[in-house]
Amino acid sequence: QVMEPVPTPLDGSAPLAEAAAGLARSAHGVLPVTTADGTYLGVADARTVAETLADGAHDTTPVSTVAHIPRSLTAATGLSDALGALVGTEGAGLPVLDGQNDSLIGWITHQTLLAAMHQATRPLAQP
Repeated sequence: QVMEPVPTPLDGSAPLAEAAAGLARSAHGVLPVTTADGTYLGVADARTVAETLADGAHDTTPVSTVAHIPRSLTAATGLSDALGALVGTEGAGLPVLDGQNDSLIGWITHQTLLAAMHQATRPLAQP
C-alpha cells in the first residue's frame, strides 16, 4: 500500500478564514474539501486561500468556492502516472479516489510515491 491515510478534510461550507487555519496545520499545504456527508468536492491549497483572503473581503466565503479538482488518481493508477500528476500540481499531496471519483480512499505525497518507486513499479493499492 503506497497511500497515506486521508488528511482530515475541510468542510466545503467552512469559511476561508477557518480553512486557512486548517491548511496552516496541514503537513502538505493542501487539503481535500468535502460536503458534510463526505462527498468529495476537490482540494484547497494554502496559496489560493491566502491570495483570496488578502483583500480582507472573503473571510466568510465558503472554502468550496476556491476548491479545485486536480487530476484524478485512483487505487489502480500506476506509479508513473501518479508522479506525473504530483509534478503538475500545487502542494505536496493529492487525493486518491474510489472508482466513482466521489469518495476519498487515501492520499499520495511525493515522499510516499518516491519510496514506492524505489521498491518497484506497482499500483497505488494492492487488491
